[in-house]
Formats: sequence, structure tokens, C-alpha cells
Amino acid sequence: MTKPHPHLRYAWAALVGVFAATVFAAAPAHAHAVLLDSDPADGEVFAEAPTEVVLHFNEPVEPPPEPLRVFDADGERVDADDAGHGSDRSILRVSLPADLPDGGYVVAWRAISADTHPVSGSFTFVVGDPAVVDQATIAPPPDTPAGWGAAAAAGRWLTYAGTLLAVGGAVFLLFVHDRAPAERRPLTRIVGWAVAAGAAGSLVAIPLYAAVSSGAGGQALLDEQLLAGAVSSATGASALLRLAALAVLLLGVAGLGIVSWAGPLAVAGGVGALGSFLFAGHTYTAEPRALIWASNLSHTAAAAVWLGGLVLLGLVLHLRRRAGGEASGGAAMVARFSTLAAASVLVVTVGGIALGWAEIRTLSGLTGTSYGWLLLAKVGLVAAVVALGGYNRRWLVPAVRQGGQQAWQRLTRTVRVEAAVILVGVLALTAVLVNTVPARTQQALDEAAAAAEPYQETHPLGPEYQVELTVDPAVAGDNQVTVELLDEAGDPVSLEVPAELQFSLPEAEIDRISREPEPAGPGSWEHSGGELSIAGDWEIEIRVLVDEFERITTVVTVPVADAGTGVDHDHHP
Repeated sequence: MTKPHPHLRYAWAALVGVFAATVFAAAPAHAHAVLLDSDPADGEVFAEAPTEVVLHFNEPVEPPPEPLRVFDADGERVDADDAGHGSDRSILRVSLPADLPDGGYVVAWRAISADTHPVSGSFTFVVGDPAVVDQATIAPPPDTPAGWGAAAAAGRWLTYAGTLLAVGGAVFLLFVHDRAPAERRPLTRIVGWAVAAGAAGSLVAIPLYAAVSSGAGGQALLDEQLLAGAVSSATGASALLRLAALAVLLLGVAGLGIVSWAGPLAVAGGVGALGSFLFAGHTYTAEPRALIWASNLSHTAAAAVWLGGLVLLGLVLHLRRRAGGEASGGAAMVARFSTLAAASVLVVTVGGIALGWAEIRTLSGLTGTSYGWLLLAKVGLVAAVVALGGYNRRWLVPAVRQGGQQAWQRLTRTVRVEAAVILVGVLALTAVLVNTVPARTQQALDEAAAAAEPYQETHPLGPEYQVELTVDPAVAGDNQVTVELLDEAGDPVSLEVPAELQFSLPEAEIDRISREPEPAGPGSWEHSGGELSIAGDWEIEIRVLVDEFERITTVVTVPVADAGTGVDHDHHP
């Protein structure tokens, strides 16, 4: 019976330990943060200036530097620069000056979700008469300068590629390579370069996170406060842990064959480097967290073994072919790696299914969201690599064992292709996926937005008439209100008479905002404005003077959804 590799027990012990830690340390959490509502609401009109701006999120959020900024129509900042949250970490607020003059204002906000991803947005409100405010002059400040998001994605790719290649390369040296002395140095050099790439990606992740999360772009690189905030964030902590773990891994790999503790040290460093990915990203908050953390760790570890093994195996085959070595030795190594790769593919698949379920949950989420299509593309590339690996094991490895030099050349080429597809294609898609809104979150937002349909109903108006009322889009902010007068049979009535609308929201103590709609034809009137500025059940009183002596009236309750989510929420005073 073949004895297990002497370092194998250390690897199993480390993996079991981390698996147990993820299970017992997990705590409840949520997904991307979503703005539930705000005070002021988007488009709200005030007779008197508010004293603060308050945002309500669906989960606790972390405020980056300057999370809430308020600007006037000239682009001048008017808030008190005291933004933050108190005891309730799902609320952000900032104070406004007591002498805020009449005019239009824009609120620009940023927050960090529990899964470490930044979210942002903006909305407007008006103090005084909205008719004298030029809405075109109320614009949010520029967002993060273009290119920084792409730079962050490139940095994530470098981090993933370097870290996974370093860990997988160490596993190859420990468990697959036959310890040929002439190959030890070039293989160790590859692992060293991979460690350098993973470390570089981790280092640049910190200033890039500051640039993107703050919205300051390149200015963040020169701002000590923003950089310090990035270092102390979950992303910064994850990067620092990865740097330390990669250093330990490199020390262990350098000592292989020299000191007895080198193998366990390399395994510990590898587990730490892979574990650092748990503390930033979608899976940090996905439920059930114990299952998702364990799936994420095993999925990443198996991918590392697969990628690192392919790269180093390709190098070994190239070196031996160039040196004119025996094909059988290379084939035996391919067979050993194929066994390990088959197990890795199984773990990658099982872990990927668990992670995909956590982020998607439905078939429509897979085929109807950007996240789902990116995941399908990633699965397609992985399937292609698996098929190529199966071809190697089924046909090329036996041919190489029989001494076929042409088969050796083809095997070397296909192994390189496998490694390139994973390194470039799969990891590039992964770098984009981790910063894409998960399908489950996107669907929830889409469903909420779809729920905010325009209001259109017909109601009795006196003993002889009906009125068809349309409110579009029936979302807090600017709306178009259309009134059409009908007879008892539902046919339009041609009357050129005046009408009046009165808007009330009893729950917010807003009473009888009176407006005269413009005639839109005989028996039809239209009005556009920001009176419905708060989500809630608005009462719209319709008054029509049908002749010189008779005014008929009806009151209609219209549900107005929140501008941020499309859902009708209680207004927060």
C-alpha cells in the first residue's frame, strides 16, 4: 500500500481547522446595502428648510469619509460636515444650517455595505416655491472618475491570479512533483513570482478601494484620511492578512528539502492566504453563512490546486522535453496531477453550486441578470478546461507513457492552454463578478421598481359623472396628474370648465396643497409638479365646476411609492 505524503496530514489538519472556524464563527448578515428611504425624500418641497438629512438603509452600513454631502444649485457645499450614524448603524445623517435659503439642493451619499462593497446615489429637494427653481441647475457632483473601477477590477485579477498560483504551486511542489533537483529552482521561482503578484495586487487594492469608495478618484491617493480609512476597512484588513500569509508561504516553499518544518509552514501560509478572501466580498454576508464560508474556502482552495498545478506541470513538461528526458516520467507526473485535479474539479463544482445558489436562488436570476450571465460564462470556460483535461487523461497520457514524442508535445501544449484559460478567462470573470450586484439583490430591486406602476382608476364624481385619475409614475417626486371627466356610461364629457386639485398626506400632517391643473381638452386637465414628494397614501381631492352654480367633488387615495426602491414606506420624521 502506498503511504500518504508526509506533509499531507498537515494540510488536512489546517483545512479542517479553518473549515471548523468558518462554521462556528459565522454570524447572521445581509446582502448589498439598499437605501430604503430618506428625509428629505427625493423631490420633496419644503416651506421651511429642514435641519438635517437622514438616510435609512436595509442593513448596518459603514460611512466612508464624507458619506453625506449637500450642495446648492451653484455646486457649493452647504452641510455642516458632521455626517455619521449614532446608535442605529443603519441610519446616516448630516446637519444642515438653520439659515438655509430658498432654492434647490442635491444630496450626494456613499456608504459601505456589510459585504464591503460601496454603494452610492443622489437625490434633490427644494426649499420654497419649486416653480422658481430651475431643476436643470440642480445636479449631483461628478461620480468617481472613469477608469478607477476598471483599475480596481485589474487589481483584483492580479490578486486572485498571484495568490491562487502561489498556493497551487506550493501544493504541486509538496504533493505532485517528483523532486527532480534540476527543476526545483525554476519551479520555486515561479511560486516566488506568483507571491509577488498576489502581494502587489493586495497592496494596490487599498488605495484603489479608497479611490472608489470615496468617489474621489486619484485625489484619494494623496489624502491621508481616505487612505487610513481604507487600511482600517475590511478590504484593508483582508489585504494585510493576505500579505502576511503569502510571506509565510514563500518562506515555507524556499525551505522545502532543507528544513523539516518547511512543508507545514507552506501549508499554513496557503490556508491563511485563501482564508483572507472570506472577509471581503458577496459571500461575507450571504446566508447561511457557515455553509457559504465553507463552500467559498473549499472552492477557492480547489481552484488554486488546479491552476497552480497546471502552470507548474506545464513548465515541468517543457523542461523535460527540452532536456530530452523520458516521456514516461512526465506521464507519471501527469497521472498523479490528474488524480488531484479530478478531486479539485469535484470540489470546485460542489462549492460553485453552493455559492451560485447563495447569490442567485432562481432560474430567472441566472438568465435575467448581469451576474447570472457572467456566472454562466465562467461555468462555460471551466467546462471547456475540464473537457480538455479529460482528453489529456484519456488519450495523451497513455500515448506519452508509450514513449510518443508527438503526444508529449501535444500534452505540453494542451496543459498550457488549460492554464491560460483559467488564468486569463476564468479569473478575469471572477474579478468582475465579485463587484457585480448579486442576482438576488438585483431581482429584489427590479421587483420593487416594477411594483411602482402608474396609478390609474375611475371613481364616481357626483350623481351624474365619473372621473378617471392617472398619476404617473406614482413615485415620490415629480408626477404628472391627469383628470378626465366621464359620464355614467364611461364616455368622455366635453365641458370647458375649471378644475382644482388638493393634495394631502395625513400621516405626515401635510394638508391641502392646492393646484389648478391646465386644460388638456374638453373635460380633461393635466398638472405636473413635485407635490407628491413623500412616499405614502396621498389623498387627492378633485373639484370640478360643472356649471355656474354646481361644483362636484371626490377624494381619491393614491399610494405613492418611495423613489429609492419603488416600495411604499412609512415616512420617517
